[in-house]
Amino acid sequence: MSTPYDRWPGTGASRRRFPIDPALEALRQCGAPVGDSGFVNALGVAMIHLSYFYENTRQLPGVTRGLLDALTRLGGTFLQRHAAVEGLAWVPGDKPGPLSTEIGHIASTLPAWAARQSWIAESTAVGHGLVGEPLPNRVVADLFRRVVGLLCVLDLYDSATRLAGGLLSHARRTAVVHDPVTALQAAARAAPVTYAYVREGPDHQATYRAVATDTRGRRTTGTGRTKKAAAQETARKFVQRYYPAAAATVTAVRPATQARELLGYRDHTWTVDRIQRAFGLPPAARPLLSQALIHSSWTYEHQSETARAGQRNNQLLGLVGSHVLEHEYSLAVARRAVVERPDTLLVVTLPNDAYERACRWADLTSGLLLGAGQSVAGTSTEITANVFQAVMAAVYISKRRPATLHSEWPTAWRPAWQMIAPGRARDLDDTTRLQRAASGLRLDIAYEFKSSGPSHQAVFVATAILTSPLLGDSVAVTGEGASGKTAAKHEVSRRVLDILASSASGIPDDGGHALNRLVLAQQAAILASNNPPVAAWAASKQFGLDLIQSPEELLEWAGRTDRHLRKRSSPQLVAGLTNAFRRARYLADTREQAIDAELLQTLDAIRAVTEPAGLDRTLTDRIVRLCQLFRCMGADEPDTDLAHLVGEWTSFHRDRLALAGPVPAVTLTARERAVLDAAANIMLRSKALAAARVIGERPLRMRFTGPTKPDLAHVCALWSAVTWSGVMRPVPGGVEVEIAGQAPPLKPGPVSQAAFAALHPSPDPFRRRVADVLHDIKNHASASRQASNAVAATPAGHHEQQADAYRHLERMQRLALSLTAVTSVPDAAAGGHVDLGPFLRQYARDLLTRLPDRVGLDTPATDTAAQAAIDERSLGLILDNLTANAVEAMASGGRIRMDWTVDEETAIIEVADDGPGIGADVVAALESGARIRTTKPGGSGIGLLSVESLLQRVGGQLAWIPSPVGTKWHLRLPLTAPTEGTDE
Repeated sequence: MSTPYDRWPGTGASRRRFPIDPALEALRQCGAPVGDSGFVNALGVAMIHLSYFYENTRQLPGVTRGLLDALTRLGGTFLQRHAAVEGLAWVPGDKPGPLSTEIGHIASTLPAWAARQSWIAESTAVGHGLVGEPLPNRVVADLFRRVVGLLCVLDLYDSATRLAGGLLSHARRTAVVHDPVTALQAAARAAPVTYAYVREGPDHQATYRAVATDTRGRRTTGTGRTKKAAAQETARKFVQRYYPAAAATVTAVRPATQARELLGYRDHTWTVDRIQRAFGLPPAARPLLSQALIHSSWTYEHQSETARAGQRNNQLLGLVGSHVLEHEYSLAVARRAVVERPDTLLVVTLPNDAYERACRWADLTSGLLLGAGQSVAGTSTEITANVFQAVMAAVYISKRRPATLHSEWPTAWRPAWQMIAPGRARDLDDTTRLQRAASGLRLDIAYEFKSSGPSHQAVFVATAILTSPLLGDSVAVTGEGASGKTAAKHEVSRRVLDILASSASGIPDDGGHALNRLVLAQQAAILASNNPPVAAWAASKQFGLDLIQSPEELLEWAGRTDRHLRKRSSPQLVAGLTNAFRRARYLADTREQAIDAELLQTLDAIRAVTEPAGLDRTLTDRIVRLCQLFRCMGADEPDTDLAHLVGEWTSFHRDRLALAGPVPAVTLTARERAVLDAAANIMLRSKALAAARVIGERPLRMRFTGPTKPDLAHVCALWSAVTWSGVMRPVPGGVEVEIAGQAPPLKPGPVSQAAFAALHPSPDPFRRRVADVLHDIKNHASASRQASNAVAATPAGHHEQQADAYRHLERMQRLALSLTAVTSVPDAAAGGHVDLGPFLRQYARDLLTRLPDRVGLDTPATDTAAQAAIDERSLGLILDNLTANAVEAMASGGRIRMDWTVDEETAIIEVADDGPGIGADVVAALESGARIRTTKPGGSGIGLLSVESLLQRVGGQLAWIPSPVGTKWHLRLPLTAPTEGTDE
């Protein structure tokens, strides 16, 4: 027989693996089935902190971030629903402000209250970096919401109510009114207060004066830049002067007089009858159903009748109903998440138009009591949605607050249920989507509205104005007419999104909208700035960054784009765009990782040698080849032509390399030339004869034939990685090299210049320095072998030669160790990402054990969730290098400070110290790519270059930040996904 737990992901959790005994005891007291193994497993899922989730994804099959977020949101809506229904019984008047404050107080009270519930933190599985550390209050609050959400999705609503009871009682006891207008409204029930406003001053500096007067003639005055501010000021004075006891807390409110149904309104009565019959409600529910169908305009015009019936308008019921229905929607989404387990889930509050559709389907507005003026104007989306929400609140309360309305829903009303609880998280509305797009482009967006027609049939037209503070330019887009401001706003937002989508991919249209030109110029300016979001934009295919591996498409795109940007060209723009395109190429082309892997394997082999005799020819050849590869990638040499290279071969190799056929006129970059040179040397390395001939011109293809060796395929893969335009592949009897060079564009604009330059890798200072170290290793290897193999004339001479051989071996191994410390290959098993909070906490803890007593450490905060696009080994090497430099700089003592922050796309890690700072020559060398000259004994000057290289490979940056004391570095890392607004 199936159970509610059958579809839950198995975590392999047990009380031993997940120490959830405290949570089980807390839930046992709430009546939860803690003896059921399925429930224990589900609770184990709920008590997973995101740091543990990211570190153990493979051990948690079926557990996803989307599932965890769905449970957290569901628990939050349960608490809000409970607070809304409880608060309705004591809130005075008919204004929703006091009730909204009460509901909001739950969220503000929860973190501190949850932190005192020790069972939460004690039962939470956390990553290794958080073991033994206190969890931030807001994280504990989210975990509590998730447990409540779990109980709801398992239909354990009685347990959820008991679990939340302590929080709600605490929140009610500590309720404080922060809004003076609300405090005054609550205190002045016997003598209600009215407000009058006077507008003063010129239009550009207008102020408002508010006068608060009660029925006893007491009065205060306040001013402000808005009516709301003025009202709050005068209400504050009124409360302090006449109701000092109400200034801090809400006075207890007597229950409202028992309301009666409004009679004598046929359509109103008929609608109440219909709802009562449909939901099977008792006669006692009719007064509340009647209240749900009373608009504030009617109570204003019929105050005496409203008072005689003890009624009020439907605003409070509408607020309660919004929370009731939001919980139903979140419950449907969470139940689907348990089955589908989405990787991510963005649950957005249902829009009013969903409730409006349901209201009109149920024909509830026919029974709505409206004032005369509002009857002429008609019912807007907001009014209609509020009616449906108020009716559902009346139904929910009259049903004595069932766990969920779903089980109470009449079959005939099923279409309305599908509208309000679809079970799938709805898409973002067009206005929200546009706001997110504009934020990503660093554009400000504002809306202006115009209306036409009579007030009850007004047509609104919205204009969206997108402004670039970076460029000092703006573009306005006007939408089609709509029946309300919200609808008009969505309409123009949709049009703007359509315009943006038309240029999001493919070649820009010469006749495109002015907005397209503004966006292209804005994107170019952002990419040329100090912190361009290259990784995120390449992934989302913006500004041609996704075309970097298709040179012809990229150059065609760049040429069309230049027609829009020629007037904005500058050397700074070209340089910035070149750097951005190159970073995109490094992200897209991972072939260089093969060379780094070969380097690490060779360094490991060197360190494993125990005696000079172990330095065989195979290991020496690997060192020589690596030296050539790194020298090639670090060289800053001019282009040459193929004929010149062939001439050098003829001169150097004489009769050993036979060249057949004509030589076409082809220009080669330094790296392309190196690949062809390597192909020739591979065939000549056995001192036998070899041949070369051109077998194709566009692209250039050359075939080299001669004796081959078993490792030919591996060697070809290594040389294919040094240039983006060249490939070396083994063929029968030799190797073939293909060079797909691109002709420079004619009359290039800024984007074409940058794109063409980016297709040719720039010299890599780090690789050049590695080549120098490898050259030293090679020399020590040769010296060690020579000393070991030399024949000595005497035993003493032999002993000295062996000692010399071991000295050279030890030196080359020390150099190999130094290279290993600054070399990293992305860890595929780790997924190429790291959860920064737990990682930095653990790193700081480990660093404290290594620091000398004279150096202190300020540890970073870790209460934000963010995943950076870098593996743990690489980030650890980067931080090791910077902190080691800091320790060496502070010979007399000091402190290292580590901190970090994130925005939507980037994480910034700060490493600072109290030392003497770095010299201007080091900063200049980093900026120019020149060799960094070290002053450390035995230092190689390679450390900072390795940091830059590791960051470059993941789309990050190293930035030196001027500081009055010491040295400050910023590591900028792209995030794997937009930062979530959660503290887990």
